[in-house]
Amino acid sequence: MEIREAIQSDMTELAELMNQLGYPTSLKGMRSRFDRIESSPDYRTLVAVCNEKVAGMIGLVKGYYYEMDGCYVRIVALVVDSAFRNKGIGHELVVEAE
Repeated sequence: MEIREAIQSDMTELAELMNQLGYPTSLKGMRSRFDRIESSPDYRTLVAVCNEKVAGMIGLVKGYYYEMDGCYVRIVALVVDSAFRNKGIGHELVVEAE
């Protein structure tokens, strides 16, 4: 398994992952969303690739504290394709995010 940054050619698989997560998403919609997300330096999208297929993804966003100096990173999306579940992929995506 390889974990890497998501790229435009992953959009078909990312749209399917969003559908599995319970958010109906077309390829056109995913491309549009990803274009906005990718243009922001405060977002990061990682994918887990197994056998040349995107098996899971994690979406991260950086936020800033009101009550103190500094920032934090929040997981805003995490999903593993149903064909790849129970193999530790979600865990590995979280470890990479940390």
